[in-house]
Amino acid sequence: MLRSLVGWGTLVLAGLPLLGQEAPFVSGGGVVNAASFTPNSLPGGGIAQGSIFSIFGRDLGPTTPVQVTSFPLGASLQGVSIQVRQGSTTLDAIPLFVLASQINAIMPSATPVGQVTLRVSYNGRAGNWVPVTVVAHSPGVFTATGIGKGWTIFQNFVDPGNQPLNSGRTAAKPGQVGTLWLTGAGAIRGADGNSPPVGDHPYNVEIFVGGRRVTNRLYAGRAPGISGLDQFVFAVPADAPTGCFVPIYVRVNGAVSNSTTMAIMPEGGACADAHNPISAELIRGGKVVQAVLSRMATDSGVIPGVNLRLVTDVASVRTREEPGGLFAFDPFLAAPPAGACTSYTFGGNVISDPIRFAAPGRALALGDFAADSGARSVKLGPRRAGLVSDPIGGGLEAKPLFFVSAATASIRATGGAGGGAFIASVPPGGTLGGARLAALSLLDREASATVQWTGVAGVSASISGAVYELATDSSAYFLCVSERGASGFTIPDYVLAGLPPTEDVAPAGSALSLFSAWPVFSSTTTADQVRIFTARQDLYGQAIISVQ
Repeated sequence: MLRSLVGWGTLVLAGLPLLGQEAPFVSGGGVVNAASFTPNSLPGGGIAQGSIFSIFGRDLGPTTPVQVTSFPLGASLQGVSIQVRQGSTTLDAIPLFVLASQINAIMPSATPVGQVTLRVSYNGRAGNWVPVTVVAHSPGVFTATGIGKGWTIFQNFVDPGNQPLNSGRTAAKPGQVGTLWLTGAGAIRGADGNSPPVGDHPYNVEIFVGGRRVTNRLYAGRAPGISGLDQFVFAVPADAPTGCFVPIYVRVNGAVSNSTTMAIMPEGGACADAHNPISAELIRGGKVVQAVLSRMATDSGVIPGVNLRLVTDVASVRTREEPGGLFAFDPFLAAPPAGACTSYTFGGNVISDPIRFAAPGRALALGDFAADSGARSVKLGPRRAGLVSDPIGGGLEAKPLFFVSAATASIRATGGAGGGAFIASVPPGGTLGGARLAALSLLDREASATVQWTGVAGVSASISGAVYELATDSSAYFLCVSERGASGFTIPDYVLAGLPPTEDVAPAGSALSLFSAWPVFSSTTTADQVRIFTARQDLYGQAIISVQ
């Protein structure tokens, strides 16, 4: 978890150095932006000059946490120092918070950009050198979840004495002013260890809220009196879409931040999404079942030397007891509002192992699941962390397609410790045709991409994509939702900028892009308060498949 950064000057020094401690060890991939936690090797994962970054490992410092308390900030804290080296140049990073497993520090504004090596020393014992990429700009937005995803640290301005954090119960209004907290906007002139200069950064700062560009920006510079921390004050665009999970992106001199979310409602207060009833349930908390039956038609796939065209019926069921709360967040359920896109980065392969989307909460024990359509019934495989996604017809094995025309399908569970048996119908969903997605490997990461289709009144489209990069064992994913009745959508360049390069996907990784009508969820609640949301959707897209 991210340790407190906004109030780093409030804690009293504590803790004693360990006797006979091991040499500090920085974990592989353990140096990240302190707000976004984006892997250092991925786009947007560089450590910016003058930014706050985190180091994870073991034996890095004292067993009791210690934070700085006053200026000037020094090159060591409670026996912990950090050396940054490039060629013959060696600089000292500035520790702000030290603990045996984590350090938060400032990368000096004078650090050369490019590849550097970093080493932690504790009580005179030097640790391992690790490679780190340093860049001029790498904005990372802080989140209330502490993981670089979900609810952004955004304060709704009501009056000088009333600036509550934006949450599921305290949504901002369109046009309302607020403050966004981040790091990595760029270097400053002068010493990073002194109280930072106040004033707007001399950089090109852009802020996008729900796909709308912020035009009323009041301040974009260092937070007064807090080194390394940036503070952007602006008015929410008057035409921003409303909902619980409206995405925010920041771009500084072309460098794009992590995607975070905020709540916006016409009158403020508690949030809700017209097209995604599950979002309010996520904040409410409790037992939630999400079941989607899909027909996936692959326009074209690429396995070296083989053209592949498939139609596959898939059943996906997720059963979780959500903790709820003002900052409840779950990537599976936190869809953006119509007209906007959101994106995430993950460690590992999110294409082959979607459980990496898992959020806090626990799996529900609801017994065995099956999908029914007409006279056919298919038992679904075992769930992992409450999730199962099974092909139930068609596909490579050329099984009979599962969904029966004009028949209402259903999902049923035998019941277990988490709730009783149930049968939930899944009515047919909308269908959108005529769309063709360009392969993700062909998309220009520095330009927007437009998808067009045959629009249907009242129906939104879903456009999504994921890329896995083998070299860094990490993934990036995006999801866009169109306005109802639209016949086209432009994926902004700042959304695509977070995808790893895929010019030569095989054998270095894999990529997948999908298009569908946005599912319309039906809901029911069982006697034991299990809330079940079901939907049917047709997915059409272009898959780029690689074999490792």
